[in-house]
Amino acid sequence: MELRRRSKGGERVSKAEMVSLLRRTWSMAEANALFSIHEELDDVATKDIKYFLLPYYLAESLQEMEGADRRGRKDDLRDSLRAIEEFLSLCRSYDVRGVEAVDGEGEGEAQLDPQTARQRKIEHFKREKRIRERLEFVESRKKAVARISDEDNEDDDEDERELWLLQLEDAVIQAVRMKRMHQQELEVLEFAENLPERNEMQADAGQPEVPAVIPLHARTSRARKEVFRPSHRLPTMSVEEYGERLRKEMLEREEAPMAAPSKGDAQELDSEDEESCRKARDWDDWKDEHRRGEGNSRLRPCGR
Repeated sequence: MELRRRSKGGERVSKAEMVSLLRRTWSMAEANALFSIHEELDDVATKDIKYFLLPYYLAESLQEMEGADRRGRKDDLRDSLRAIEEFLSLCRSYDVRGVEAVDGEGEGEAQLDPQTARQRKIEHFKREKRIRERLEFVESRKKAVARISDEDNEDDDEDERELWLLQLEDAVIQAVRMKRMHQQELEVLEFAENLPERNEMQADAGQPEVPAVIPLHARTSRARKEVFRPSHRLPTMSVEEYGERLRKEMLEREEAPMAAPSKGDAQELDSEDEESCRKARDWDDWKDEHRRGEGNSRLRPCGR
């Protein structure tokens, strides 16, 4: 979605703007009767195959919308499901390669035994892997041909068409998977809406509010990234940074005794304070017992 979120000027557009743009584009394609039930996929020009992906991109953009509340999230999921159904219906009408293999996937899986369900998932993942590998091969061959010759040739047109068909086949797989995730998330949201009493009790008890709804696909992507995470904690600093930290701590420990007075100096200061206080008290007592000038033999009458 990163490339699709950029306009021709290279500026990023918001998710809401992307959804609005895709909706207008898909409406224009339908208004111009770009696709017809009376033609086959071989009759569609290579430059028009990319428009098959419009409803798929719309569904993908809608699923990334984070609603402010559960109701907004449910509306986005329902719109995304409608776009997925339009996309799969269009692919069925044109008999897109691979649509028959995933058509009905996810329906009745609860009745399947674990071994059969596991084998079906393995086959789907193998098929998806083959498509991705073929996509990478065709893209690399197309770039190699473009470097050798600047002129358009028939092989380049065939590679361009195969690229779009492979992307269309891969989008069918992702759309079916997205549809199943949306249905599960809608069930969770419906179940959460039937628990209003609990939320009111939490609000009365002063508990924090329930956080914003996190889309199911976001949680799935996060869990997928953490599958191969190492079991141990990764280092937060290099060996050089840790050595520099130890050196600073050592210097701080060395400077601390120099800044604070030693025990002997503190005792000496205390003894000097006591001695000065004692002398001041003795001097005050002596002045109280003797008058000013008493004992001074050199006093002379003030009249002379």
